[in-house]
Amino acid sequence: MPAESASAAPIGEAPPASALLAVAAVTKLFGPLRALDEVSLRVDRGEVLGLVGPNGSGKTTVINVISGLLAPTSGRVLLEGQDVSGKAPFRLARRGINRTFQIPKPFPALTARENLAVAFHGSRLTDAEILELVGLGGREERLASELTASDQKRLDLARALVTGPRLLLVDELGAGLSKTELDELAGILRRLVAELGMTMVVVEHLMGFLEQVADSVTVLNAGAVIFSGGLSEALSDPAVVKVFIGG
Repeated sequence: MPAESASAAPIGEAPPASALLAVAAVTKLFGPLRALDEVSLRVDRGEVLGLVGPNGSGKTTVINVISGLLAPTSGRVLLEGQDVSGKAPFRLARRGINRTFQIPKPFPALTARENLAVAFHGSRLTDAEILELVGLGGREERLASELTASDQKRLDLARALVTGPRLLLVDELGAGLSKTELDELAGILRRLVAELGMTMVVVEHLMGFLEQVADSVTVLNAGAVIFSGGLSEALSDPAVVKVFIGG
C-alpha cells in the first residue's frame, strides 16, 4: 500500500473513489480541552490503517467519533463520500461500521454463541463460522464469564464481525496478549482482509503487531496528526521519534 494512501483529505473536497472512510478536519472539544485538533485521515477499501500515538494522544477519541459514540465538535466523518458524522452507533452498524473495545464487556451470563445471537446480524457467515474464525470453535456453549481474558477479546471481535462490517475499528485488541496470541490475532485480522475484503483502522501501541497487519500508519500527538505514511518511515521520522523516545 503506498504511503500516501492515508493522506489527509481536505474538508471541502470529496474523497477519492477508492476511499471507504475519510475523516475530514475533525475537532473534538470537552469543555476547554481540545481532544482532537482538525484530524484528517483517509482509509482506502481493503486497507489496514494503524493509528498510533502516546497515551492521551486522541486515538480512542478518533475511534469513538468514527463509530458514533461521540459527535465531532466540527469537521466530518464520510463513509463512501456520505456524511455520517454523529450518527448513532446502531445506525452506523447497519451501514457497515463496527468496532471492538479496549476492555470487552460481554454478557457474562450468556454463552459465547448467545452473545452473538443477541447482536444485529449482517454477516454472510454463520455464528458458528465466526466463532471458529476467531479461535473460539468448540467453546460456543461456554459462558462468557468463564472465558479467559484473551478469549473474551476474541468474543468481542466476533460480536463486531456478526454485524458484517465493511469497516472494522480495532481498539487495542492486542493489549495484554502473549506473543503467540498476538501472532494468532494478526493472522485473523489479515484473513478478514484477504478473504472478506474488510477495511480496518487498528489502534495499537505494539509496533511489532502493527508491522504484521498495517499497510500504513497515522501518528497522533496531543490530538493532532503528526505523520501519515509507511510504518518504517514513521519509525525514522524525527517528529515521531521525539514523541515516543524524547529528545
